Amino acid sequence: MSDDTLESRALAELRGALTESSVGHQANALRHLELATAASTGTDAYAEHRALAFVHQWCFLIEQPPTDPAPLQELIGTPVSLRLSDGRELTTFAEISAWHDATAHAMDVTSHTIIGWKLSQPVSGRYDLAIDFAWQGISPTGQPMTARTHHEWSLNEDGTRLPRLASFVSSLLQPFAPATATDALADLCSCQGAAIDAP
Repeated sequence: MSDDTLESRALAELRGALTESSVGHQANALRHLELATAASTGTDAYAEHRALAFVHQWCFLIEQPPTDPAPLQELIGTPVSLRLSDGRELTTFAEISAWHDATAHAMDVTSHTIIGWKLSQPVSGRYDLAIDFAWQGISPTGQPMTARTHHEWSLNEDGTRLPRLASFVSSLLQPFAPATATDALADLCSCQGAAIDAP
């Protein structure tokens, strides 16, 4: 079997695995919401499940972008500040929605896996998260890519279905870089095996 044939098969397998992973985020968001409901308000378990529900819903919306802005708006608080890895700061829903749409459509298919996670509650009803993501994707031209990102998020409870984002700072741990489909697939499988909360 030629190298090209092996790479084509790996690309198809990678695409399927990325799609399965992204759909899994929505299921995990719902699962964590159910687990939070079963936990006592104010407990560590409640906070962890509420925060993870938000994280998985955020990833799902990046990976499976909706045509309706309402699902994204559900996650955004007021006031809000997003500081992106390129130095920009977004402070309105219109800016965030435009960035989200551009980010979500920049790649054909992507997946985020939580490989590092720390949660603190400085005050009641607020969750501060430090998250490391392993990222794999396929560009619209069929080029597999990998990256690692770090995020610092603050979420606030306001009585809605999910906590809302108050602030977000992202940075690159490893830049977005081309990879072979075989290497990107191996990276995805390795990260999912060591994931904090795999979809």
